[in-house]
Amino acid sequence: MLATRVVSEWKSIYDQIPSELESNPSLEPMRRMVTLSYNHLPSHLKSCFLYLSIFTEDFEIERRRLVERWIAEGFIIARSGVSVEDVGNSYFNDLIN
Repeated sequence: MLATRVVSEWKSIYDQIPSELESNPSLEPMRRMVTLSYNHLPSHLKSCFLYLSIFTEDFEIERRRLVERWIAEGFIIARSGVSVEDVGNSYFNDLIN
């Protein structure tokens, strides 16, 4: 399960992305878009964004299930007076906007 991966494993996966994007010229437009998008994300959204890479391009992601997965992975932390689900939905909205 993905929840068993430690931060260092995710970091290793993240570190491999640039090399793959740079070695394949046909992915250049995607590399620019992903790099720009990722670099401008607040730190609390970066793990959620990278998590999306486990899904295939045409996979329909259900919002509720995705937020539940982020919570299970420990990416979402409840804030005072706000449920963890509401925080997760807020992260989702931030990513799609």
